[in-house]
Amino acid sequence: MYVYAFTRAGHPPPAAGLGLGGSAAAVRLLTQTGLTSVFDVAPAHLRARRHDLMAHQALLGDLSLHGPVLPMRFGVVSPDDNTVRAGAVARRDEYLAALERIDGQVEMNLEAMPSEDSLADLVREDKQVRRFGTSSGSPNGSSMRRPKNCMPRRPSGRSSAR
Repeated sequence: MYVYAFTRAGHPPPAAGLGLGGSAAAVRLLTQTGLTSVFDVAPAHLRARRHDLMAHQALLGDLSLHGPVLPMRFGVVSPDDNTVRAGAVARRDEYLAALERIDGQVEMNLEAMPSEDSLADLVREDKQVRRFGTSSGSPNGSSMRRPKNCMPRRPSGRSSAR
């Protein structure tokens, strides 16, 4: 069985057509003692292909529209329904506490990648950035010193100690 997530009892099922197989009929919800497991039959040759990763994420996104979801990472499989059930029972209190903690919260992922041209403009135009870059005393404004609390890197390869 392919395990997507855990939710509270009463959480609505995902929308039709979501999941790795593309069929909502395959996605199953198993509820017991206040916790619902969301899973379906694992594909025979499960691989982290873009299509499957996006299907996994889409199902989790749909579930999260209706309340807190404790998502499993891509590729979590279990031998059968009984193993999914036993795992949910064994970690019930932990999972319900986690769902309580994240209720009402939103997760955001922000990626920022400056173009090389704009980075030079930023350094030139922003006094704070420019001051940070020149604080090392290096003539070109770069900081090549290692912070005092960092350990020096060990050389790769064999140790020269005898």
